[in-house]
Amino acid sequence: MEKQTSSQKIEKGKKVPCVINGVDLTNILPTPLWVTFDDDQKAKIQEFKKAENVVPHLKPEHTDYYISRFLVARKWDMKLSTELFANAMVVREAEAIDTILETFPHDYWFKALTEYWPTSIRPDKPLVAKDGCPVMYERIGLVNPKLADLIPLEVCVRHHLYNVEVMERENRKIRQGGLQRRHDPD
Repeated sequence: MEKQTSSQKIEKGKKVPCVINGVDLTNILPTPLWVTFDDDQKAKIQEFKKAENVVPHLKPEHTDYYISRFLVARKWDMKLSTELFANAMVVREAEAIDTILETFPHDYWFKALTEYWPTSIRPDKPLVAKDGCPVMYERIGLVNPKLADLIPLEVCVRHHLYNVEVMERENRKIRQGGLQRRHDPD
């Protein structure tokens, strides 16, 4: 799929051509959010990036789409959106979420959680759909109550954050290299 550049104009409501692995998904997939930004919203995204309380926290992986999630959450209100973003980045730093992919696998409870917690996420090989998109599900009803009693709540929260970061890592791979169809052994 060819990446869309900001100089290419797409009319609102018009479908973006989307061909993945030779399959035309244009009429199946919803129009991506970044395509529907009007000029005013694009200007707000640029203004957001220059805000005084955002600049110290801004990283290269914070795409326009990522930033737009904060703006949309606060109905495009610049002050509230920048506060939300700054607070979210402070929490990420305080909870060491940016390093959780490297640090959490060394946790005492990690092996027990990856073996017995009913989730599709595995650090070595995340589950993907036939089209290559990462998939995450948790079957909370299958959690052994004894396991839930043994493991501290804080560790369960960190495990969930770890799973979310694994999904974000897989989504970044897709944005950078496109979808790769899963090859099932025959």
